[in-house]
Amino acid sequence: MVLDLCSGDGIYPYLFYSDIALRIDAIDNDESALAYSREFHGRENIFYHNIDILNNPFPSNEYDIVVCNASFDYFTLEQ
Repeated sequence: MVLDLCSGDGIYPYLFYSDIALRIDAIDNDESALAYSREFHGRENIFYHNIDILNNPFPSNEYDIVVCNASFDYFTLEQ
């Protein structure tokens, strides 16, 4: 299982993990990005979730891979 934090438009889970992972939980807090992801980068093993990763639990706690690409710029130092 793969967890993609701050998945944005969903291109990374779609291109790099969807062929090898049984399940991908792609998480972002931007519903418009998630809608785009579902439309253009949807696959039956990718599940896009609208979750605030700082305040909400992840869909599972049993991931083999956790990915966080270029998202640290969106957080403050305190976060």
